[in-house]
Amino acid sequence: MYRRILAATDGSEQSSKSVKIAGGLAAKYGATLYLAHVVKDYTIPDYVKEYIQGEKIQEAPEYVYIQSVGEKIIQQAEKETINFGLKDVKPILLRGNPAEEIVKYAQDNEVDLIVMGSHGLGYVKGILVGSVSQKICHLAPCDCYLVKT
Repeated sequence: MYRRILAATDGSEQSSKSVKIAGGLAAKYGATLYLAHVVKDYTIPDYVKEYIQGEKIQEAPEYVYIQSVGEKIIQQAEKETINFGLKDVKPILLRGNPAEEIVKYAQDNEVDLIVMGSHGLGYVKGILVGSVSQKICHLAPCDCYLVKT
């Protein structure tokens, strides 16, 4: 039924639950599991810039910062799926608006299911502000599995 499953993770304990559910579903269906983390726009702390320059690292500070933070989050998600014996796990590191980037990636890669957690915004706050999970569910080109966290 599902051939490509995308699990969105932000590195939190709450998103760990959705990663595990996605891993179980990928194992059940023999699907490829994409573990996606989106780095939002950010300001690099001065001490990080100084460290990068001091170490004479050639890559741009933004790249180094994204890689160091994002890769740790993806590596943790991969550890959470190891017990499922998955053969095809793809780590995905994106930059930008989380909802937009996840939807775009799902469209571009023919993802069949997006699994993500919900931080449980209250009804009124959800209407006024909206949440990433609500936006993804509304815009996604595929099924969405929302895990209550």
